[in-house]
Amino acid sequence: AAAAAAAGGPGSDAAAAAAAAGGDEFARWPWPSSAEVAAEVSLRRPAPRVWVLVGGDGLQRQRAFRSGANVAAKLARCCDIQVDVFLMPAAGSGAGEARRRSTLLSRRTEWRALGIPEELHPPSMSDEELVYMPPADVPLLARQLIVASPQHLARHTLEEAAEAAERCASRTGQSYIAANVLDKQQRDSHFEAQMELDAHFVQGVGGLWGAPAWVLPPAPRFMDVREMLAEAQACDATLLLMLDDSTTANGQLQQTLEGAGLPFTGMTSDFAFKCSNRLTLSKAIDEIADSLAAPAAKPGTSEGQDEAAAAAAAAAPVGLVAVPKKVVKSQELLEYLQRPEEFEGMFAALLLDWDCSSVAIKPPTRSGGLGVIRVSSPEDLYVVADALRSCTPRLPAGTLEQQPLPVTLPLQLPELLVVEPWIETDEVAVVDGQLQWAGKQRWVEVTVGLLGELGSMTALQPTLLAYSAEGSRQQFTPPPQRILPAAAVEAVQGFAVALADGLGLRSIAAVDGFVNVDTGELVVLDVQQLPDLSDGSPILQQVLANDPPMLPYQLFRHLAQQAYISQRLALEAAAAGAGMSSSAYYSAPDDKGGSGFGAEDFDLGEPAEQGLGGDLFAGVEGDVAADDGAVDDEELQGMSAGWTRE
Repeated sequence: AAAAAAAGGPGSDAAAAAAAAGGDEFARWPWPSSAEVAAEVSLRRPAPRVWVLVGGDGLQRQRAFRSGANVAAKLARCCDIQVDVFLMPAAGSGAGEARRRSTLLSRRTEWRALGIPEELHPPSMSDEELVYMPPADVPLLARQLIVASPQHLARHTLEEAAEAAERCASRTGQSYIAANVLDKQQRDSHFEAQMELDAHFVQGVGGLWGAPAWVLPPAPRFMDVREMLAEAQACDATLLLMLDDSTTANGQLQQTLEGAGLPFTGMTSDFAFKCSNRLTLSKAIDEIADSLAAPAAKPGTSEGQDEAAAAAAAAAPVGLVAVPKKVVKSQELLEYLQRPEEFEGMFAALLLDWDCSSVAIKPPTRSGGLGVIRVSSPEDLYVVADALRSCTPRLPAGTLEQQPLPVTLPLQLPELLVVEPWIETDEVAVVDGQLQWAGKQRWVEVTVGLLGELGSMTALQPTLLAYSAEGSRQQFTPPPQRILPAAAVEAVQGFAVALADGLGLRSIAAVDGFVNVDTGELVVLDVQQLPDLSDGSPILQQVLANDPPMLPYQLFRHLAQQAYISQRLALEAAAAGAGMSSSAYYSAPDDKGGSGFGAEDFDLGEPAEQGLGGDLFAGVEGDVAADDGAVDDEELQGMSAGWTRE
């Protein structure tokens, strides 16, 4: 600027005089001042980074993949944030799994040729593991991640997306000269198609990332979790976890993210063990129900009044109930296949102490309904045991007595099987577009979504689940008041909030269970710490029915913003009032609680209005301190089905 002024350029006295005479073109385009330039430069900062971590090892990894793809697609409309998707395929899957299976098959063929009996073969050579290979035992920091492109998220399954990324990386890393004839033809045809589209003013795929229309997508990147953590710290990224529940059950991933100081959604490592499997979840629910049933002593009350209040509380209906459970050893069940006549006694032992005619057999891991089998007779129990022994992936519809739909079985036989009483409800069906319900049993199946911070979750409107005559599932949000009255809705929301605060849920979660339409009593079937967020899921319907409503992209943006603010406040609290340097990627929270995301602040309501009163979270935390929440051997023996071989 000084040189321009000395040379008589814009900003000099000569230029000002010429502009006054009307002969300078720069008069219409004045140069900005240094303050204006500094203000503009300060606004040109990198966009906040939001990383969506997708996949896992368990049965719900396909649902997690669909949820992650939907979240990335919806957040793509937010031009002020940068979204990247990281695929976490099953450990050892992809090309490595194919090579491992080929090696094991060759080795088993050699052992059979040498005359080594099948009993001496290692478990890795069995038909069960060769057909459905279990995930490899890989340390968390060494788990492979793939930075996926939009075209990979359009695949149907996580495995297909990972294999497509591997092929794309292999093709991209190969020069055009060294490529074979087929690869050259594919590249040439892709280039010609994109050029033709561009000539007709149709945006090509290159426009998705600001490149010319005919430019190929960027090659997928491969890294491990350790490298991902380093990059996330460097760019101050916020992680949205869309993983299978089994991947985050033990809290190791959350503990790693907390140690790196990265904000993320979902439960913290301190409470993740409570939802690790069905047994620990049932025990945690029982503890929360006991804390709700035990009345707190008020100051100034006599001992007699306390006893009367305790007796009244004991006589009152329990509002939060966990389904009772028994455990069965899988190998013990398979051994009984040699004596089919004993299955009648086994089935009677499963029904013992329960007022029901059918039981539900489930894997111990929380699988979101996958692998749940309804057994109504000894013949059904024999069919299930035989299917588990032969590694059958799915039971066709009509295989069991009361099975209108196909049932997906666990790919790997678990060590234990969980048995629960089958809860009978009146059918809520859709006939000719009308909702029909007999109302005799007074129980309906619902899903309740939860949003908020740790210890202050807010329940959304529940979703009523109904089934058509063909077996397809229908969802109604909010439920019709003639089926689920407003008083029952308010009661079940209060119980869901108490359950969420007691389990340590945060960010977003969902509770599946049965509700009594008269009292609002909630029988909990499952708790989803990472619920389904794909299109048409109950959570997205509930946030649309919320007051005020939220669109899906607003919900996902709110979750990322909430995770970042929570992590920042936690770091400030840990620093004990010491000044923390502001992030280069986010602006500081304003007086109204806003963040650098620039998103609107959504009013989710006051959780205290839906709660049951009192500091429920503080009381449950004290109980957890005295008990680690794990199911020990003595408790496991108490849940035994009661039939064992002599």
